[in-house]
Amino acid sequence: MEVKLKLILEKIHWSLIFKSLFLGLIWFFLPFWIFFCVILLFYFIPIFRPAHLLFQFLIFIFISKIIEISLLNFLFLTILIFLIFGIKDLIIIRRDLAYQILGLLYFFILILKFFEKFGSEFNWSTIIFSFLLSIIFILFFKNKIFFETNLNNFNYLNFKIGLGIMAFLIWQLILVLCFLPMNFYLQTAILILFISLGFETIIHYAVFGLNKQFILANSLIFSIIFLIILSFNNWAL
Repeated sequence: MEVKLKLILEKIHWSLIFKSLFLGLIWFFLPFWIFFCVILLFYFIPIFRPAHLLFQFLIFIFISKIIEISLLNFLFLTILIFLIFGIKDLIIIRRDLAYQILGLLYFFILILKFFEKFGSEFNWSTIIFSFLLSIIFILFFKNKIFFETNLNNFNYLNFKIGLGIMAFLIWQLILVLCFLPMNFYLQTAILILFISLGFETIIHYAVFGLNKQFILANSLIFSIIFLIILSFNNWAL
């Protein structure tokens, strides 16, 4: 992760930082409708690849609406704004890595809110919204940015197959986690762990194929962190 952040933040654009902080402060201090109007102006003016991240931008608007106003969320939202505009305006050098981090941050907050509301119950709403999360996973990560970065040896068919399988597993894991006696923070941590390592596996599969060493290494990492997460849960009935 440290290496990825160094690659992403190479040649820091101060104008992008100031823009992100400015929009974050508007969200923090002013009514949401003002923030909504201002960020729309920033996104569409000047017109430069507005359709490229439109779906991702709409998810951001939804997230900015559902999270509570706090200092921590201000910092979180500012980082999202930095990544969105950095990718859209071709400012960030390694846009594929920035996009991957953006996706993990998106899913962190969406999954956290999902488990906060549905994590201790199981009904039709749980099934429907968990299925929608898996669909959002496909729509978000099915992006040519990964193909463009690894143009010479990227198997896009394998990538799409991997996304489909991963989305189904995410849906099933969400349903399983709803049955487990644990709080929504731990449920979120387990699912984010699965998504982050799972997506790394998809990228590796699309570029290099899969081998025993990679599978064993990822399985070991997942098992260790998974057991650490479980150790924080109170299993008393």
